[in-house]
Amino acid sequence: MKNQKSLSFLLFLFVSIIAFNSQSQIVVSIGNPVNGLEGSTDVTYDIFIEGGGVNTTGAPITGNIAYMGTATSAADYIEVTAFSIPDGANMVTVVVTVLNDMLIECDESIIATITNTNVGSIGSATANAIIEDDDCFSLDISIGSPTDGEEGVSDVSFIVYLENGAVNTTGAPIVGSINFTGSSDPSDFSSLPSTFTILPGESADTIVLNVVDDICIELTETVIATISNPSVGAINNASSTADLFDNDAASATVSIGNAVDGYEAGPTDVSFTISLDNGLTNCTGSPITGSINFAGSATPASDFSNLNTFSIPTGVGSITLSLSVIDDGLDECDESVIASLSNLSIGSVNPAASVDTAYIIDDECTNSLDELNEVGLTVYPNPASHFVSFEAKQQMSSYTIVDVHGRIMDAGKIEGMKHQIALDFLSKGTYFVEIHFENGASINRKVVKE
Repeated sequence: MKNQKSLSFLLFLFVSIIAFNSQSQIVVSIGNPVNGLEGSTDVTYDIFIEGGGVNTTGAPITGNIAYMGTATSAADYIEVTAFSIPDGANMVTVVVTVLNDMLIECDESIIATITNTNVGSIGSATANAIIEDDDCFSLDISIGSPTDGEEGVSDVSFIVYLENGAVNTTGAPIVGSINFTGSSDPSDFSSLPSTFTILPGESADTIVLNVVDDICIELTETVIATISNPSVGAINNASSTADLFDNDAASATVSIGNAVDGYEAGPTDVSFTISLDNGLTNCTGSPITGSINFAGSATPASDFSNLNTFSIPTGVGSITLSLSVIDDGLDECDESVIASLSNLSIGSVNPAASVDTAYIIDDECTNSLDELNEVGLTVYPNPASHFVSFEAKQQMSSYTIVDVHGRIMDAGKIEGMKHQIALDFLSKGTYFVEIHFENGASINRKVVKE
């Protein structure tokens, strides 16, 4: 009986030793990670016994799992903190549930590490899986919200934004290309960016184009912004258009001046300068045109070539309008050519410089301009409000007042070398008073009624 008990104890000890040796040789590893996709699939890992061995311990092989990586527990996934390989099995698959948030994160890592096995030792302790963000793949980027600009007033702007109110939570800037076309010119802006950048935590990037206030008269121009090549996501609305308004076009004024007298002897042409005020240049791409009207004692087509229109070409700010003088052989003495502007295609006529007067000096006349200067005509005050006075060294005989369109507004006789004319009946503007002298001479003077 005693020998039987001894034998049983030895057998138990032998089995225990074999079991202990078998358990101490078990090596547990983690591997075979399967990536997850938000809204679609979970992350999985296999925890297994190396060498294809089976758990014959008669109880589960257990241990702990810890996680790290760029993905965040409880925000991106739900942790499984323990594993258990059942008795008789080689492995267990651990499923880590992926959470479908609304953040744009693109690919994030989730590194699982096993520890504290109750049996054997650990072989490969870590495995790395990736959580792919469905928001990253479906992210749409657009450009819109154009703001028109006006020279000297406001800048042009666009907004590049993430669709559906998304926010950049990738941890890095979302960048892309932007280029500009349209009828506007790069010189209309201080600079043009070539990229857009949506910073982390932001949902948009406002692109501002600083408008240059130049001295060119330009038509309304378009600015077309186009985005491409985003670092994340795809382009939805690729282009947006804003208008650039010119502050010079509406306020531009045109003047006539620098009258040059013509001579029948030669003959030498009469000329006027027609110019855009304030140093402006015509940059519209087309001529700025208008009508030119003539009054005065000279007759168009008989005394000088008759022109009905003028044209300021693109790229310049003024022109010289020449009128060919015709030597008709008549004894007409000196005649006035009163030129005025109207009907501009752009802008308006400068009311202070809408009319100018040149003279055609007649070589057949016995009273040349030099001789007329001997009458010593003085006009004052000018501009005038209620009356204007004329004084001369020669006897005056009559006067005629005409407006810029050549209409006679008043006329009368003068006796003596001093005369005053009332102006209260006239509207404000520019007029021409022609004074006739007893010796047959006549002089035309411009008078401004205030």
